[in-house]
Amino acid sequence: MAEINYQTKQMAELLPKIARNLRFAPLMNKIKPGLTTSQLMILLILKDTNGIALPIGKLAQELAISFPAVSGIVNRLYKQRLIKRVHSRQDRRVVLVKLSNAGEKTIDKLPKVFEELLSNTFAKIPFAEQKTISKAVKKVFEFSTVLSQNNHKENISLS
Repeated sequence: MAEINYQTKQMAELLPKIARNLRFAPLMNKIKPGLTTSQLMILLILKDTNGIALPIGKLAQELAISFPAVSGIVNRLYKQRLIKRVHSRQDRRVVLVKLSNAGEKTIDKLPKVFEELLSNTFAKIPFAEQKTISKAVKKVFEFSTVLSQNNHKENISLS
């Protein structure tokens, strides 16, 4: 039991640091100059919807930030023509957002930019370490998916 507590404490300390390390301004500038982390997160969320428009309130919930804050970010993305706004058919007062063609092209650059960054970094380490890191990243992703699902279930039960 003590070993599990140590592991969870270590992960609780490292995961926020990893998230912080992955916010590279130069990386985002390669995707689109001036793109912010919050804007990128919204584009990623919208990409995961496969073309289904989301209400701004859902984006606020996903990002755990206020409706007015998300609304401002959405306005800036709209001005850059990275997203489209549509009104809900059920309730015209509800504004839905989805990726525009330009937004899709922008977000589709992300894997290539990451690949270039990783390729340059991986070239400096032995192949065996590359494989270990690659497997570990896959496991971290799988773990983050489980955490996200558990967090979503808790939020539903608390509502």
